[in-house]
Amino acid sequence: MPKRDLPEVNAGSMADIAFIMLIFFLVSTTLATDKGIRLSLPPIPDVPPESIPTNERNVLAVDIREDGSLSVEGLDYQPQDLPDEVIKFLLNNGKDPLYSDSYEVSKILIRTHPDAPYEDYIEVYSNVKSAFTKLRDQYAEKNFGKTMDEFSDTEQDRADAKAVRKKYPLKIFEAEPKEE
Repeated sequence: MPKRDLPEVNAGSMADIAFIMLIFFLVSTTLATDKGIRLSLPPIPDVPPESIPTNERNVLAVDIREDGSLSVEGLDYQPQDLPDEVIKFLLNNGKDPLYSDSYEVSKILIRTHPDAPYEDYIEVYSNVKSAFTKLRDQYAEKNFGKTMDEFSDTEQDRADAKAVRKKYPLKIFEAEPKEE
């Protein structure tokens, strides 16, 4: 009996189809993107810093309650009203006894209930940070003729932006919520 040739499978076609499917799935799937706050934390010091006594007048306490509602120094607030209140507090310079003595000694304290919605924390943090951004933009416009976003990557603009950040550093602190 003569030997029969076995039919061969064309592997080149299968490789082409597998390659096309691979490309299809790579193009059609999306990569997960992280959401959150981009923040650079300072390095941990070798020696713990000394506790500096702070006058309560110079700390603006922002509390986020369990239900996501907001209070500033015990008064109910809407998140969109927060930037104006923060700016008023920071730039008081001792005029109003309910607000800070000066920008240099003022601090913003955010206390968040552990069960508060994360979205509310993000909104509050964003509104507080926008107050600092507004202060920096006003200072940059007055002294350098442009806002922080308008600074380019030149050496002079980097130095100017650094001077603005030094004048108005971000002074946001967080703590555990106080017991009620």
